[in-house]
Amino acid sequence: CQSETDLQTIREELVNTLLRLIRPSLVMLYELDEETNRLQVIQQGGIKNLPDAAAQGYTFGEGIPGWVMQNQNIVILPEISKEPYLQTDPWAKALDLRSYAAVPVITPEKSIGIIAMYSHEANFFQDSNLLIAQLAAQLYGLSLANLTSK
Repeated sequence: CQSETDLQTIREELVNTLLRLIRPSLVMLYELDEETNRLQVIQQGGIKNLPDAAAQGYTFGEGIPGWVMQNQNIVILPEISKEPYLQTDPWAKALDLRSYAAVPVITPEKSIGIIAMYSHEANFFQDSNLLIAQLAAQLYGLSLANLTSK
């Protein structure tokens, strides 16, 4: 039988693995709170002492994170400052984060969250490191499905 502590350990390992293998400046793991219908930050790693606004989350379908989850598709923004229609958060620009990537976390039944990554370097995220993030997201989704089915 798995416990909540085990789930927290899995989340920490997921974020730490992405930090180690891909080396973004910041990794944020969001999961959908079905009661509030909001994507909430469940785990983060990388940059410390983020502004309070970074933890506010998104309504389902809101902004890029909401779109990634709703459409179960990847987003890569090579240069945040040059995106004319970008709905990136002001706190990310204030921290001089330059590029962004997000992958959905999907269980066999549904999309349950996203992994968002930021880098201080423009054009940081490429297909090769997004493949790592996709695989990690798939494994995490399967782990969640297994934990909730027990």
